[in-house]
Amino acid sequence: SIAQEFLVGSANLKKIFKQETGTSIMTYFKTIKMDTAKEWLAGHQKSITEIANQLGFSSSHHFSTAFKKSTGLSPTDYYKQLITIK
Repeated sequence: SIAQEFLVGSANLKKIFKQETGTSIMTYFKTIKMDTAKEWLAGHQKSITEIANQLGFSSSHHFSTAFKKSTGLSPTDYYKQLITIK
């Protein structure tokens, strides 16, 4: 849908995006999702299930797996680490 919005082919969009940012579109969006999840966990604003749903993950398990892959910690362990630091 982004490619359609800018009237370019998807392959061309991916190439231009990578040249301009140094990262792929998917990596960019994954980073935004994980940064948002970290903020919500730090603020204890939402449950893990709510975070997973609002960020478009198919399940809280899928979110937890992606979060751990990104940060090295499960969402629960990430939150526990934050409250011990404070």
